Amino acid sequence: MLGNAIVETANAPGTGTVSLIGAATGRVRFRSQFASGAKVFYWIQDATQLEAGVGTLTHGSPDTISRDTVLWNSAGTTAKLNFAGACTVYCEVPASRMAYIGQNGGLSVDAAGVSLPMYGGTATGNARNIRVACAPAPPALVDGMRVHFRAAFAASTDCTLRVNSLATKPLNVFRAGALVASWTGDWAAGQWLDCFYDAAADCFVLDRPAYADWAPGDVRTTYRSTAAAGWVLMNDGSIGAAGSGATTRANADTWRLYELLWNTVADTWAPVSGGRGASALADFNAGKTLTLPRALGRALAVAGAGSGLTSRALGQWLGAETHALSIAEMPAHNHTGSTGAAGAHSHTASADTQGAHAHLIEFPRGLNGVNQAGGAGQAIGPSSGWSDTQGAHSHTITVNAVSDHTHTVSIANAGGGGAHNNMQPTGFLNVMIKL
Repeated sequence: MLGNAIVETANAPGTGTVSLIGAATGRVRFRSQFASGAKVFYWIQDATQLEAGVGTLTHGSPDTISRDTVLWNSAGTTAKLNFAGACTVYCEVPASRMAYIGQNGGLSVDAAGVSLPMYGGTATGNARNIRVACAPAPPALVDGMRVHFRAAFAASTDCTLRVNSLATKPLNVFRAGALVASWTGDWAAGQWLDCFYDAAADCFVLDRPAYADWAPGDVRTTYRSTAAAGWVLMNDGSIGAAGSGATTRANADTWRLYELLWNTVADTWAPVSGGRGASALADFNAGKTLTLPRALGRALAVAGAGSGLTSRALGQWLGAETHALSIAEMPAHNHTGSTGAAGAHSHTASADTQGAHAHLIEFPRGLNGVNQAGGAGQAIGPSSGWSDTQGAHSHTITVNAVSDHTHTVSIANAGGGGAHNNMQPTGFLNVMIKL
């Protein structure tokens, strides 16, 4: 839109399109630096009047500049002036479109004349209701206008912004692809903020908020020992409204996380004190606390039902650091044992030794009543007598032999029955969850 040493002449354009005659002595034509159809800054003047604006250059015979937008004229209006005679046309930036270094050393823009004006000022008010006094003051809220200021307070929930005497508007942020209300942690006290006005949404939008890609319930690991602004540590504690007695954080800024967990995690894994009522809002306003799902000392896993795996609920926690096997959990097994086989054998035993004695002997009756030891015709019955006396002696006794065999034995128990370690190799960090 801006070129060097461009000055041409024209003749009586009136209030319409300017027909260019050619370059003045020592200067160049518009076409030497701009293509046909380009937008250009133009100034046109004659002996008594002057007009500045933005126009469209068209190459031709002659070249022309349409006077699309009048930014300023010597009559104090933005109307096209009537040039009835010879005039000069040149390319130069109007002051309303000029950025400059102000007396305080800062970059200033006369925002009233630009399509996306920028204003700067001093912020006052409080954490939720921000007031910015800009100089110069913007005359109206314009779509795309920007406001630059240093925050006097850290971000709070549902902040609003009022510029000078203009209407108060919500100060929202884009987070995870959605335009939402500002929240704790979006900026720190003393941080420079750039906001722009979105006419369609009728709100101011913070440009590049902290943690813009994080939404309530998002989790990240850290070696920090304290949570960042807008986050809380998952320390197996509880959250709730101010005065609720929650152990992790008791503040209104916990509401979005409270609502999320109330609606997505069962009471078994994120219990509400006194039990869950009609709604998350009712419980929050009643001062009930909600316990964060357990995380301390635990490995994190993904909820759901993996192929061939047990389904796990969102927020569920389980497992044990150590475990002692029950009998039912032991692999099936048995214990056997035997003595060595002795083979077929007999056992020798001795009777008690006796003193000198005789043995009584009974003689049986002989055949046909005749004693076989007697003479013929002697009929004698059974008889007995004593053997000769023997000296002291013993008798050998043979015990019946048994077949080859084994013997059952009992084996003593082994093992202590203690619990075994279930821990995989693990590194430990802190976990934070976004409010």
